[in-house]
Amino acid sequence: MGPLEINILGGSYTFLCTASGYPKPTIKWFKGNQPFNPNVTIIIIIVVIIIIIPITDDGNYTCVVSNEFGSIQSWKTLDVIIRYNSPPIILKGPRNTTVQVGSNVTLPCDVLSDGVVHVRWLKHIIVGSDNVSVAGAGAANSGSGSGDKMDVGLHIFNITPNDTAMYTCEAHNPLGTTSSFGFLTVIRMTNFYLFS
Repeated sequence: MGPLEINILGGSYTFLCTASGYPKPTIKWFKGNQPFNPNVTIIIIIVVIIIIIPITDDGNYTCVVSNEFGSIQSWKTLDVIIRYNSPPIILKGPRNTTVQVGSNVTLPCDVLSDGVVHVRWLKHIIVGSDNVSVAGAGAANSGSGSGDKMDVGLHIFNITPNDTAMYTCEAHNPLGTTSSFGFLTVIRMTNFYLFS
């Protein structure tokens, strides 16, 4: 083993720790100085560790192989670099929501992207038997930015029945387009009276 650099958030890497000897050796893993218990597959005398990489998994990984005659160790450094070489990722998009006439609502659209990202909202309405998309729907919070996470929620105030529709958050960067949608249903408040 030896130094390693990983640059894909959410990617995976396989660490191999090969050992042989008599009596058969035991293998232990450490992250830093702490015991580490990964998903381990033992095939005869080869141990394979597969790590799905979140941001917090950077550090030194050590494989210690030992039997009654002694021990040896091998290490690897994992450096996680946050890069999103992909179309935008919508972390939290709009969901099906029901609200009352006159209320306010915010449909979420949390976007993660490297580089410049453009976000817009579409409102899909039914005209006759056709589905029509309207860009910049309502009080859309459309915009653009670069790097990291953006919250580009759609804020709709004093809702009316005309706001009932499917809404789509669409995010675009040079690597592609991602979208997420949800239905907004507007209901009228009905008063019930009990007579005795």
